[in-house]
Amino acid sequence: MMFNTFLHTNNSKTTILIRLMVGAVFLSEGIQKLLFPDTPVAGRFAKIGLPSPGFLGSFVDRFEIVCGALVLGSIFLLIEGGSFWLLYKRIMKNEK
Repeated sequence: MMFNTFLHTNNSKTTILIRLMVGAVFLSEGIQKLLFPDTPVAGRFAKIGLPSPGFLGSFVDRFEIVCGALVLGSIFLLIEGGSFWLLYKRIMKNEK
């Protein structure tokens, strides 16, 4: 039951706004890390003591870009899916 709660989200305007902001932050931070390598993430990871900071630094950059794009993409999929559902309902109503 709790697993279904994670799969099905609330499609209210605030939820969509929060998804939009989180996706934009992840995407922009990942792009900034790739465009401005003078502030290396690997240096921060080495200071913390994480293993292989060079690999983790480049992995985190790309991971943020991919996850940000996926979150933003899911918003557009929700909008497209909702509009398709409304169109389907209208077609089915007109066929009867």
